[in-house]
Amino acid sequence: ISAKAAIATGADLTYIYTPQNAALAIKSISEDFIVKEAKGNYLSLDDLEEILELASHVDAVLLGPGSSQNEETGKLFNVLAMKIDKPLVLDADALKLVDLSLVSKKEDLIVTPHLSEFKSFFKNASKEDMDNLEKFVKLEDKENLDFRKVNDKIDAIHKITKSIEGSVILKGKYDFIFYGNRLKINRTGNPGMTVGGTGDALAGICLSLLSQGLSSFDAAMLAPYLNGKAGDLAYEAQGYGFGAQDLTQYLGAVMNGLIE
Repeated sequence: ISAKAAIATGADLTYIYTPQNAALAIKSISEDFIVKEAKGNYLSLDDLEEILELASHVDAVLLGPGSSQNEETGKLFNVLAMKIDKPLVLDADALKLVDLSLVSKKEDLIVTPHLSEFKSFFKNASKEDMDNLEKFVKLEDKENLDFRKVNDKIDAIHKITKSIEGSVILKGKYDFIFYGNRLKINRTGNPGMTVGGTGDALAGICLSLLSQGLSSFDAAMLAPYLNGKAGDLAYEAQGYGFGAQDLTQYLGAVMNGLIE
């Protein structure tokens, strides 16, 4: 899904590096991306050199979707996080495996957690700051939010997210995008997007935009909008019965709408 979303939003050659036991299934889905097989049935340090070689030929890298939380995969991801010098997106299992300290100084980084993954990735944050985050996320009527009344909560969240120099997209009913002292809110999307895989699509869009030269903050602002608009088109066509694969099919129309 991430690869499909990346291609639909303008990425050129898109590679998927995957365990052997998943490679055939992925190859059968589409001829649009290039599938590289790992040496075993989970990603490990045995794959390090091959992945680094592949990374040297691309413009941006995504770690996490579909990878599992295998301990050996965690070791690999932490080394990759240190060694890859390209724009980087961390999503899904990578948010539970990669040590924040290894990417804290990386400006061309986007992390895309939902609330549970946020707590895992920023696990060293204080309980008070995390409590303020939860209260802010659960606020009702964000359409008419008076930021003056929640300044303390926003300050607490910035205190957490500023522990990295990249951008944070906190996924939810509304997506909150944090970068330094900045905060943006994306309101596109609908309840049908709670289906599995829409977050993978978002990560793929981030990857595509970074590969095309956008800064981490610009990509982090635009990606949730595109993802949500595609979800809205899918809902208009299919109601709440759409899936993440359906969503990716509407990304081209959303991109065309922006260009027009």
